[in-house]
Amino acid sequence: MSGKTTAIKAFRKEISYNIVLLNDEIQRFTIHRQALGEQLLREVFKSQDIVETDYFGLTYYHPKAQTYLWLEPKKLLRKQIKGKTPHSAWFRVKFFIRPDNLLEELTRYLFYQQIRNDVKDGRLRVPQDKLTVVGAFIIQAELGDYDENYHLSGYLKDTQVIPDQTEADETEIARIHKSLRGQSPAEVERNLLAVVSKFRTYGGVSSSVREAYVGVITLWTLPGGIAIERKDKQLEILGWTSIKELRFKGKIFHVVMEKEPGQYSCRNFRFPTYRACKAIWKLCIEYIGFYRSKKENADRSWFNTIQRKLRSESMFEYCGRNYGEVYRDKSLRRPNKATVNRFALQLQFNAVLNLLNFIARIDGIYDVRPRTQSLRIKSPEQSPGPSSPRSSRRNSTGGISNDTNEPSGKSSTNASKLDGESSVDNPTEPRNTCEKSITELKKLIETKEIFIVYKDVITSKESFTYVEGRKKKNSPKNRYRDILPYDQTRVILSTPANDYINASLVNMQIQSLNITNSYICSQGPLINTVNDFWQMIWENKSTVIVMLTALMESGMSKCYHYWPENGPPTKYGNYKVKLTSESEKTESVVREFELSLGKESRIVKQIQYIGWPDHDVPDSYEDFIRFVQYVNSCRSQPDIPVTVHCSAGVGRSGCFMAMETAFCKLKGSEVIDILQILKKMREQRGLLIQTPDQFAFVCKAIVHAYDRK
Repeated sequence: MSGKTTAIKAFRKEISYNIVLLNDEIQRFTIHRQALGEQLLREVFKSQDIVETDYFGLTYYHPKAQTYLWLEPKKLLRKQIKGKTPHSAWFRVKFFIRPDNLLEELTRYLFYQQIRNDVKDGRLRVPQDKLTVVGAFIIQAELGDYDENYHLSGYLKDTQVIPDQTEADETEIARIHKSLRGQSPAEVERNLLAVVSKFRTYGGVSSSVREAYVGVITLWTLPGGIAIERKDKQLEILGWTSIKELRFKGKIFHVVMEKEPGQYSCRNFRFPTYRACKAIWKLCIEYIGFYRSKKENADRSWFNTIQRKLRSESMFEYCGRNYGEVYRDKSLRRPNKATVNRFALQLQFNAVLNLLNFIARIDGIYDVRPRTQSLRIKSPEQSPGPSSPRSSRRNSTGGISNDTNEPSGKSSTNASKLDGESSVDNPTEPRNTCEKSITELKKLIETKEIFIVYKDVITSKESFTYVEGRKKKNSPKNRYRDILPYDQTRVILSTPANDYINASLVNMQIQSLNITNSYICSQGPLINTVNDFWQMIWENKSTVIVMLTALMESGMSKCYHYWPENGPPTKYGNYKVKLTSESEKTESVVREFELSLGKESRIVKQIQYIGWPDHDVPDSYEDFIRFVQYVNSCRSQPDIPVTVHCSAGVGRSGCFMAMETAFCKLKGSEVIDILQILKKMREQRGLLIQTPDQFAFVCKAIVHAYDRK
């Protein structure tokens, strides 16, 4: 019977894999049985929208090795993960770097999740005097600000955040939690990562091994080298720069070091199994290649650094001995040796395509080289990262100062002024200020300075607060924990005990037309906020809904299906909604609903843009402009808000509002100061227009609309 079962499995064309994510969510992927590991990795990265894929990997448990192994991208999946289907694997951070050098907010959040799990499970060795501090950071990130009305005595009893958590620990964590009031989840996650990145076992993998004349020790594979610990006391670190050869035979792992020029010593470590020994050998090789390459590249340009990662050889060469497996430092070779061997276990920088896409994405964003990473070398001066735009104030060509003392719409840049003002009269310059501002905008686009000035615009208004959004009772109503409405501009529902919805009021003034376009900028409704959404539409008399997302993208839910299909009215709380018509255009789908409360009813139009993925841009300027024009024509009155939502309610929604604002200014031949538009929007809802690419797209669409006009 078992033979028949094996035969049936052999003919299966697809195999299912359950991937456990860092938040313990399980996603299932079905992959062809002849697929390589990289295909599963690619699907996992795609499902989570991960851009900086270099730092992540998948682990699976190998019963013979009695340990978890990293999935090898260039090896058949079925040759690695075996046993009963569906197979299981765990998504994890593989290579840890300094948190302040991560480019993407999502990457930083995944690092935080990994650290949170490692602290809880004891995989990250936290000094005893720092345990409760780290625990309080995690509680602040998970629960938000301490609120005596909700966080009653013993509120941490059922929430474990540190190993062997005691009642005394909970009391101390609660005390520190109170002192962290005001820190957003994103801020406290950054602070936590900054603290733990200084711990000696940050980014490390531990193994219990034996060493001759010493006994049982803990061997840590770290970003900076191999650390040897005995009874939780660090004995020594064998740095990657001093290691000249790594090899293993059976269960013995050999490390050859050069203490002084020409003087070598060898350390031998016995692992419980051959496969466990080989796994650490492989991991060390990958660590050496990943972290030492960063030291070697510290004095090169950013673009050349990426190129060398694609084509250069490893710091170590494969010697191919029959005696076990060996990696040897190339500096030990004689200078006249001509043969050069490729790195057998090439590091997974996620393939040429991902890196080229990454280069294209950052091309033009940095005016100086980003700092490279190493735990053992001093890095060159770091340029400001895109995740902290308010940390820099530029005054160079194309730069924009966000100094609040500047007059509204003015820029302190010397060479590029988007408000149409000029310090020197030039008879050859266009006299029309609208035309002039478009000319300057074109220059910024052509020189790619537009990416630099985007980073200088405030991401949020620092004086505004997020008290309601951070309340524990409102947490399930937020799609993303770090994207919340300001208390000062949030939409307030009329039900006192339940007045919260993740939506903001945004008003954009068009002086030349003497109007103010009003918006409700909202996240995509969740299954538990659909009733609140329709209540908001009714109470604010909104008659147009602009939907800028699909319901599902890359296997992830981006918005709940909050409207009914054909048929009788569907009840959402106290409101009834009936679909009355649906039509398709080139770039959109238009639906009309009858929204009613009791005997009163209204017509609400939903206009959904098709084909605009999250964190991405539309395919066509012409389609996008036509879509914006159509929505603008559907406005009954400027002061009646148009409801705009994507998934989070910041990226695509911000693009739409900025474009309609610019479109109306063009109609009135008004100056187009795109940075002032962005700043004004973010003062009413933080993080609007989420990526540099989205901002560049809006700028190019404005120019396209002007040229067409």
